Amino acid sequence: MTDAVLPWPTGNETQADDRSVILRLVGLSQEGRPDDLIAECEALAAAVPDHPAALYGLALAAAKNGQYDSALAALERAHEISPKECLYPEVLGVLHAQAGQLAGAIYYAKISTALGFDETMLRLLPSFLPNLAHTLRNIGNKPYLKHATAFAEERQIDLAIKWFDQHLAFFPGDAEALRGLIRVLLLDGQFGRSIAATGDLERCDSLTATDRSVLARAFAGLGDVGSARQYHAEALLLAPDDAEVVCASLADAVFYPEQTQGALIGLAQAGLKALGGRRAAEPAMAPDPGRRPRIGFMIGDAWDARDLNVVAAVTRHLNRKRLECRGYGFGDLEDEANGFLQGCFDSWYNLAELDAYTLAAVISGDDLDLLVDIGGWEAPRHIAAMTRRPAPIQVAWLGNPSQWLLHQIDVVLTDLDESWGDIGATVSCRSLPLPHGLYCYAPVEADLLPAPASPETFTFGADVGLAQLHPDLISSWAAILTRVPDARLALRARKLSGPAALPRLVAEFERAGIAERIDLIQSSHDEFYAQTDIALAPFVSAHPHEVATALGNGIPVVAFAGAGRVRRQAATLLRHAGLASFVSESIDGYVELAVALAKSGAARRQAAEAVRAATAASPIFHPQEFAAAFEQSILSLLESPAE
Repeated sequence: MTDAVLPWPTGNETQADDRSVILRLVGLSQEGRPDDLIAECEALAAAVPDHPAALYGLALAAAKNGQYDSALAALERAHEISPKECLYPEVLGVLHAQAGQLAGAIYYAKISTALGFDETMLRLLPSFLPNLAHTLRNIGNKPYLKHATAFAEERQIDLAIKWFDQHLAFFPGDAEALRGLIRVLLLDGQFGRSIAATGDLERCDSLTATDRSVLARAFAGLGDVGSARQYHAEALLLAPDDAEVVCASLADAVFYPEQTQGALIGLAQAGLKALGGRRAAEPAMAPDPGRRPRIGFMIGDAWDARDLNVVAAVTRHLNRKRLECRGYGFGDLEDEANGFLQGCFDSWYNLAELDAYTLAAVISGDDLDLLVDIGGWEAPRHIAAMTRRPAPIQVAWLGNPSQWLLHQIDVVLTDLDESWGDIGATVSCRSLPLPHGLYCYAPVEADLLPAPASPETFTFGADVGLAQLHPDLISSWAAILTRVPDARLALRARKLSGPAALPRLVAEFERAGIAERIDLIQSSHDEFYAQTDIALAPFVSAHPHEVATALGNGIPVVAFAGAGRVRRQAATLLRHAGLASFVSESIDGYVELAVALAKSGAARRQAAEAVRAATAASPIFHPQEFAAAFEQSILSLLESPAE
């Protein structure tokens, strides 16, 4: 069937053959052939730069993919080139109406109507776009922003970013949307883009204390300690008793290169004082002792989503005949994003829209025997809720180690490799070491682990962020590569290859003289470790997840055990796995361990076999065994809470 040539308004600049091209492009869009659509548009544009039909086709492809900023730019350019063409303002009006941008929708609707768009031309619109009359009748109040906010509250980060971007394509100066986007970008590790978006916010609105605090976190993520400190100081000056601002400054202080355990303690004490760190209320009355103990897990504001996997691995294997478990997190438990948490709790509460005091009231109404927090300083809402004493016993598990000083915490779960050091007299809570450490992971399938290789080119690997690349770590890597001249160091790209991160990364390694021996690999964990012979753990880490992932892929990990929890995470996990031989108490020893493994094939084979044995035997890779010990520790608290 041949497409009929549609009538065009008198004086229109678009030719009849262009109308046939547009119909063909619409057909490709309808048939779900985006590659062919884009190829034809590019061919048109190569023959005639800024061909309006090609711009229209590219706009359709972008709009169908949710890239409304690109769609608007292409359509506005087509309208500029062919101002008497009614199709382009018609579609611009549709897109503005879909976004709830009434002023823009009416503006383009008037132009389209004046130029003569009517029902005979509807074939020029793809089926995924409604007509303008329909969208105007059903226009909503910023629907894209509502979608974005809902996804952000439920920590569906990719979808939240997508909808914030779509909204801002139509409302580029919307401060509320910019603030929402900045926060989810920060959660996603897109630190450079978060900083750029803060610049957009500052141009349309003044920065609040919270804005400056979020900006500081982005700079800290990029390893820019000077800027992070500056903006944290400004935020604290504006809001010295704001829980979110105070907690953010404490959470980032962990990654300052020169930070000592004593300095962290001092900062935490100052932060606690700013938050009014005395018990504001007496513990709630203990519930009926005749029922199963009821344990709550407050997991909603976990900074690192992998902490939730640890919680799931443990709670899934707790004995439900002995304990009742309640979870407080984001979204409904039936949501796809929470699939890994299903079966882990007897009941669940979605705290996405709750403020701290409402959260405390909800928890208090659940008559818990014990409440476990996994957020620490990373979760100011959790901390504020716990000041209301919603449970008779409040326990800190994962999260930031500075939570030791919080007066609303009764017990801190710690590690056998961890001591209170010089803070014993300053804390108001007790320490309860867990026999297998703080973390556990899914079992490792031994038959899938790779056999140790004897590669021609030896590759060290490190899965780190810019905030962990401190001078002493880079110097040690330089010393290792100097001693093993044929070796390379692979870094998993994560967010390191972005326009804000990459120049800083290159500069750091150029100063150490090893930039040409660094490979940045954009890959999944499994693909990354398939290219790695020995993993090098960073000296500072808020958790040992990367170490566990390397071991789960059969890769030995070399670690340095420094002073304080954040400088012992990697070493502690290795010791609990039965791999203490991979741990050094000095930086020089760290270098020696790495060099010895690189230079000896026999040593590498022995190390690989040790990893196989460890992942097969250690409770940290056997959640059922780990959970049994965890459960016994929790029950001991309920039996003797004051000991």
